[in-house]
Amino acid sequence: MNNKTVIGLLCGLGAASIWGGMYVVSKVVLEIIPPFALVSLRLLLGALTLVIVLLIHGVPKISHKQFLQVLGVGFVGYGISLSLQFLGTKLSTAGNGSLVTSATPAFVLVFAWLLLKETITPRRLIALILATLGVIAVIDRSVQRSEYRIYNLGCLTTTSLADLVAQIERALGKKASLERVSDQPGDVPFTYASIERAREELGYDPQTPVSEGIPKFVDWFRRRRNAR
Repeated sequence: MNNKTVIGLLCGLGAASIWGGMYVVSKVVLEIIPPFALVSLRLLLGALTLVIVLLIHGVPKISHKQFLQVLGVGFVGYGISLSLQFLGTKLSTAGNGSLVTSATPAFVLVFAWLLLKETITPRRLIALILATLGVIAVIDRSVQRSEYRIYNLGCLTTTSLADLVAQIERALGKKASLERVSDQPGDVPFTYASIERAREELGYDPQTPVSEGIPKFVDWFRRRRNAR
């Protein structure tokens, strides 16, 4: 292989690795941001970028029909397509999402036959069937068979450790004896509980903030201790 071929292969592998990593990133982000909200943000960023490019290079002259065609391609190719992709990734796994998307050439072959009248040769048809069977064979069905779910039961707001200690002090009417040390190995500087799944599937909707919950807990604990 010559240098151009090697560079081309490396570029393709780089693009594939980035695209594959996007499924993992999407799976993490979708635990916090709903699929359609994420699509809207992505389209908004794309629209802002397009406006900046047009302001720099000028607006090209296109007919009304061409404008509607571009708008339609954007709506279907990015709006509907990305919405289904994010929704599927959220309901399944990042691995399954990437595997299903790898079947894209199969649909390209079918639509090329329907819209562009390209011929489907026996060789292409066999390759299409083998590729589809391969995706079905390696797809992970454990999500469908799962008998358990993991839920975060927390609060959408964050509270610093110093603020938490101060609230406990106020509720108890006592000052805490603090020994300040440096960060310990494994300490996490910032935590956040994503309760999207618990809210959707369990109806979990916490209403009591920490500032109200601490005094109530202290009162409950004191009454329980005095009752013994």
